[in-house]
Amino acid sequence: YVYSKTVPVNINGNGAFKVYPTIAASTLHISVSQTPSTIIIFNLNGKAVKALTLSTKEQDINISALPAGNYIIRNITTSSSLKFVKQ
Repeated sequence: YVYSKTVPVNINGNGAFKVYPTIAASTLHISVSQTPSTIIIFNLNGKAVKALTLSTKEQDINISALPAGNYIIRNITTSSSLKFVKQ
């Protein structure tokens, strides 16, 4: 047998972006490690439906005006994306 060298992999990226709950009706809680952070919410057609800049590391945002469906939330500052469902 011949083994390749071990290469460390950071699965969580910089761990700088969390969103919960992932199924929400009116409010999302966003946690970032870097401020200010630019956040954009996209529908599944790729259209930006909400944009904001976070000035604190944790913030609740109101999503009650969004139609029910699946969304992608992108942290432009850290180049990371997550999914959530609006009920």
